[in-house]
Amino acid sequence: MPLRIALKAGEKVIINGAVLQATDPATVLVHNEAVLLREKDIMTEERATTPAARIYYAIQCAYLFPNGRDLYLRHFYAFLGDFISASPSSAALVETVKAEVEAERWYKALRSVRKLMGREQEILNAFGSRRQLQPGSPTG
Repeated sequence: MPLRIALKAGEKVIINGAVLQATDPATVLVHNEAVLLREKDIMTEERATTPAARIYYAIQCAYLFPNGRDLYLRHFYAFLGDFISASPSSAALVETVKAEVEAERWYKALRSVRKLMGREQEILNAFGSRRQLQPGSPTG
């Protein structure tokens, strides 16, 4: 069964390394195995500014650029190690991401990292609210 992708006018998609852009609303059917990523799922290097975003970016690059996969996976494991060191409470999510990458289920790995990014944001929000409530702080 082919994969159906609905694109809005102006929306981009990467298919096997080629960036395609719909000039009008379009539906594309992909009939075979392809490396594919929609514009809304693409992380740019400039936006990869948090530990979890760097993990996402490394997986994305390993998926999109198989010729450089070894390098991107080295970055992935380094970023993953940094993340788990900083947030041991995220171990279960980290293990899920790692398992998806090791099974080369790239899109599932990217979805799992989105959950990790959500967890990271929760941690940052909690840290920020605790910091504001500390006695002696400018806001406390």
